[in-house]
Amino acid sequence: MSLVPSTSGSQGNSQTKRPRDDPGNSKQPQMKQPKLTNWLAAVPTSNSFDALSTREESNDMETDDIIDELEAKTASFDKVQNGKRMRRLLEYVTPGLNGYIGIVTVETYKVLTPPLKHTPENLKLANYLGWCCELFKNSVNTGDDIIDRSQTRCNRACWYRLEDIGLTAINDAFLLDLGKNYLIGKYFRHLDCYPDIVEIFNEISLASYIGQQTDLYCSKDISKLTTENYQHLCMVDCTYAISYMPVALGVTLAGIDPEVLQKAGPVLTQLGYFYLIDNDYMDCFGNSEVNGKIGMDIQEGKFRWLAVVCMELASPEQKDLMRTHYGRDDPESIAAVKQLYIDLNLQQVFKDYTADLHERLMTYIRKNLDGGIQEK
Repeated sequence: MSLVPSTSGSQGNSQTKRPRDDPGNSKQPQMKQPKLTNWLAAVPTSNSFDALSTREESNDMETDDIIDELEAKTASFDKVQNGKRMRRLLEYVTPGLNGYIGIVTVETYKVLTPPLKHTPENLKLANYLGWCCELFKNSVNTGDDIIDRSQTRCNRACWYRLEDIGLTAINDAFLLDLGKNYLIGKYFRHLDCYPDIVEIFNEISLASYIGQQTDLYCSKDISKLTTENYQHLCMVDCTYAISYMPVALGVTLAGIDPEVLQKAGPVLTQLGYFYLIDNDYMDCFGNSEVNGKIGMDIQEGKFRWLAVVCMELASPEQKDLMRTHYGRDDPESIAAVKQLYIDLNLQQVFKDYTADLHERLMTYIRKNLDGGIQEK
């Protein structure tokens, strides 16, 4: 099965400006930049980001500074808990942040700018922008866990499942996103690229929540488990937020012509596509201790890749079995669906898909992105 969405356009047509205080505005000789080929080829196509996180330059994403600052800002309004709830929230969710999109933001900025621009001030901006991505992602995840009745995330109970939290986690999800907005306003308002950064986050937010709506609309309705619907879900629910957003923000902060995103669009689309498919696959066949969460997709009747492929490959009798058992929260039904996936050899289908994806990605990169990208 070929699940290949069409290429999306770049984020607007406005010219992205580099920071006013960026050393690149001076008449410095341009240094040769790494090829975009090398960077995109290095971006991992799974939830594991070891290849990036072990880079010496990645640091710790300014974790302590972010927590201290957001606690202090919250305390200026919160005279009852003095910001302690915000600190507790951040300390609970940040150990579980895999940092993937935050690190991609930072590394995109660094690979597209010469070393002379890697000043402490500029790298701090890149790190803070990466953390804004992570705060946004965890705002969405906190609400998503409640909707999906998820039990664990990153090998610990979901925030809403703590005894004294419950549905007040809905408010906390808003706080995480508002914390992102505060940091963007404080640290990026003086930059020429500030409007573009705000626009990117606004567009990604809209796409992400439309994706959430699509997921809920199609779940528990076998007739809606189609490849076309899943392609749409991948684009709005994952591709924009997971692969497009961090690269677009890194490109914007670096002052690179946004048209570069059009060239990289097919690669970013496929990376986001794989991220979601990999997540769907691991929910059923992965190790919960490694994934950090207990799979619930079958019993919840979720709109997932395995279910879509199953309905595409299944015989009429197998489709009837799927209609009977998918979305039922009992051991017999869960086992029946898993066995159906095994009978259809979906584990091999997944392996073949990932191998084909890697080959197509590398072929596209070599043919279309074999060149350096420098600041203009």
